[in-house]
Amino acid sequence: MYKRHEIKCINPYFTDVWNVHKNFEVRENDRNYKAGNFVLIKEFDKNTACYTGRSVLVIITYILKNFPQGLKDNYIVFSFYPLKYNTK
Repeated sequence: MYKRHEIKCINPYFTDVWNVHKNFEVRENDRNYKAGNFVLIKEFDKNTACYTGRSVLVIITYILKNFPQGLKDNYIVFSFYPLKYNTK
């Protein structure tokens, strides 16, 4: 069964996702991310502490974990492919 996660993302990182320059996330694996999961990446404005309404739905294509040369315990890097862009 496919899982769907929602995460917030601040700029300049969200803009890089929006413009298809960034196709990965470094995250704590507190949600048990898996390849094939959907993630709704929501743009968050840290100055107003509000969501902007823009989001990108992606699918996780690969997960790098247990990499002691560069990741803290329980942290992962997941790559993704964008599926749908939303503006408000």
